[in-house]
Formats: sequence, structure tokens, C-alpha cells
Amino acid sequence: MTKSRIPKTMTIGGYEYQIKYPYIFRQSDQLTGLHEPNTLTVKISNMLRNQKRHWSKIVETLIHEMVHAVDHVYNAGLLQEFEIELLGIYIFQILKENEFDFNKNKQEPNEIKIGPFIYDIKWDFIFEDHDYMPALVDHQALIMYINPLDTNGVPVAYDIRMATLFYLILLAIANQTVLQDGFECNEENTTLVAKSMIVSFANGLYKTIKDNNFVKLTKTNKDFGGN
Repeated sequence: MTKSRIPKTMTIGGYEYQIKYPYIFRQSDQLTGLHEPNTLTVKISNMLRNQKRHWSKIVETLIHEMVHAVDHVYNAGLLQEFEIELLGIYIFQILKENEFDFNKNKQEPNEIKIGPFIYDIKWDFIFEDHDYMPALVDHQALIMYINPLDTNGVPVAYDIRMATLFYLILLAIANQTVLQDGFECNEENTTLVAKSMIVSFANGLYKTIKDNNFVKLTKTNKDFGGN
């Protein structure tokens, strides 16, 4: 088992957030996490109603607050709290139950589990019936298609391909939950965010997860002390 602990900081889009853990919320024993964008601070408690929380729940809370921060930096803070809640739970599960190696080996998984479903990933799919399409997810067949080339026929860099995968992950989460109306991208604009903002959010989410090694945090199951 890999030793891990809540980090002291995390970097999001050029901003360095301070992480205060374990933090005691004196105003309420039911508060477990808080994102403060003006001070670039995230506060995480290891207690809930005077009971020590499981390490997995602490990490999930950190991911929840990370999603808040990514939304604030890359998405103009447009997501609502219930959307952040769902995304945090799903992203925790996706990072914990799938094998990602963004840095050392730069792996591209052939499949990915999202919620209860496993999606096949076709990394080198050319959309012959369209002028140009970077990616598509078939929710019924549970297949994700990713174009290896850009509009000029040049191979797309690894980080762009992975950010595209996270864009499709967001669409898959939306299809499985009440977020569907907000993240559906068949229209020019959606009820919550424009398509361009979803792409920006996906890019920021991938970069934040990669740069701050959130995958490692989800793979541990014990708290090795505060920061």
C-alpha cells in the first residue's frame, strides 16, 4: 500500500491553492470541506458530527473542492452545488477504479469504467462521414471515439488526447445523471454552459488531476497524518 497524505498545496491554472487539513469547522460539525476562491484556500475536515471520517471520504471531499476550484478558474464558476457534488463523486470513482499513468508511461487506456458502465475507447478513429470531428461518445453502445489527427491532419499531442478523453467522460457522466441537460453539446448553447466552456472545464480538470497527482491519492486507503 502506497503511503499518502493530503497535500499542502495544489496548482490550478497558474494559481496555487493552500490546503488546510485537518481543519476544524467551529461554526458547524456537519461541514467537511470549503473552497474559498478569494483567498485561494481549500479547507478539509477529517471529522463529521464528532466522528472520524474514512480516508476515502476525505479524498472525495478534496476532489469535490478541487472541482469547485477548476470550475472557478476555467468555467467562470457556472456550475451549481448539486452538479459539483455529482461530479466529485464520479471523478473520485473514475480515478480510483481505473488505471491512469499520465506522466511516466503516458498510458492511453483501452476502456474506462464510469459509474456502473465500462466504455471501450477507440483512440485512432477517423470520422469519414464528417468534415472534421475530434471525438464522440456513443452512450448506447458504450464506446468513445477519439480522432488522432487535428484539422490539418497532424497527430494530436498526448495531453490533448487525454483532455479530449476527459471531455467525453463529462458527457458520459451527464448522460448517466441529472446533469444531462446541462452538459449536452448538440446545441450551440446549453442551459448551464456553452460547449466551449465544457471543453475548457475538461482541459482544466485533466491538467489539475495530472499536475497534482490525484490518481495516487485515490489509490490509498489510509490517512497517514495531516499536512
